[in-house]
Amino acid sequence: MNDTEQLTITLPAKMADAIRNAVDAGEFASNSELIVEALYHWQELSHNPSFTIDDMRAFISEGLQDIETGKVFDFNAKTIQQIGRERLTKSVLLK
Repeated sequence: MNDTEQLTITLPAKMADAIRNAVDAGEFASNSELIVEALYHWQELSHNPSFTIDDMRAFISEGLQDIETGKVFDFNAKTIQQIGRERLTKSVLLK
């Protein structure tokens, strides 16, 4: 038995573009798959909060301490990709 229902929704153009781009990139098989997954995540977060406000304060405090001690560095996707490529090349050469 198919327990689904079709809905028509209106989205801001940027959101619709983001959905199409994710599907076109192969991250999702369809627009519906992306929306269903997003709704699952939303339900999980809104109906089963995993963290209390005290937990969040502790996470923020830990992050600030990491910044002060130099454990945090600027995110640079190109640098991370380059490091990954270098590691991959080394692992292929070691085989």
